[in-house]
Amino acid sequence: MSNALSDRADVFKWHAGQITPVAPSRFSWPQLKDDEVSPYFDGLNLRRQPTEIEKLINFKAIQDEFDAGEKELVTALLNLRDKLIGDAASALASMDSDQYHTLILEASASDKREIQNILEEIYERARKLVVSELEAQGATDLVAGGLTDAALDNLATLSGTTVSRLINDVQARASGAAARLAVTGTADTPTEEAIAAELTDASTAYVDAIAAGADHSAVSEGRSDEADDQSDIITSVYYSALLDDNTCEVCEQVDGETGATDDDVTPAPNPGCLGQDRCRCVLVYVFGSG
Repeated sequence: MSNALSDRADVFKWHAGQITPVAPSRFSWPQLKDDEVSPYFDGLNLRRQPTEIEKLINFKAIQDEFDAGEKELVTALLNLRDKLIGDAASALASMDSDQYHTLILEASASDKREIQNILEEIYERARKLVVSELEAQGATDLVAGGLTDAALDNLATLSGTTVSRLINDVQARASGAAARLAVTGTADTPTEEAIAAELTDASTAYVDAIAAGADHSAVSEGRSDEADDQSDIITSVYYSALLDDNTCEVCEQVDGETGATDDDVTPAPNPGCLGQDRCRCVLVYVFGSG
């Protein structure tokens, strides 16, 4: 990006944990009236008041994207889960109980492709969000980038990891369910229907967590790649833990961290987040007009 870390002292100063611009001639800062309620935060449960930088960022759009992406992935993963449960129940019903641990499940190529397609769409929407945020700060005539070869490779890996996590969970739960039924049931070998019913009726919270992790990673990659493409007009990167009023102490400690590029601040989602897949921290990109 165009400004070195040493330049930041000329641009920002800290006031009680907030960043305030001190060189307005270098920026285009849209101002809200004191009594104006920003639609950027409408309906959100924020952990604190937004800083001056954050007031320029449409956090509602970011949260809406998190929610939309998660919902799309949950739907696809639940459908895949049902298929895996059917396969698992069928296989386990024909096994001796001492062989349950050998269960191996696979996802079809089309199921894997569906997950990757969703992740690619999330990535592209995330890039467009960054463009919108920069334009809200005064940038003009920006066009969001698309899927690069590197992004496609990374998203394919993310898709594969996401599917593998689901398969591993279903395998473990299916083997455990069959073993419990074998011990407590009236038959030495549980029926396919009994195994499937036990798995289908169980909690799907683990599917939600897998979806959230994949979604937030795709959003992060899209935002980061777009910021890299727009690096000539971005003067700094700001770590924001504004979303969600139950932010963990790990993310809270780096809230407001600034740097010249993504490499100079803690990644978001935060790999150390106590909420793990649920982390909704984001990196905010600050536009400089010259």
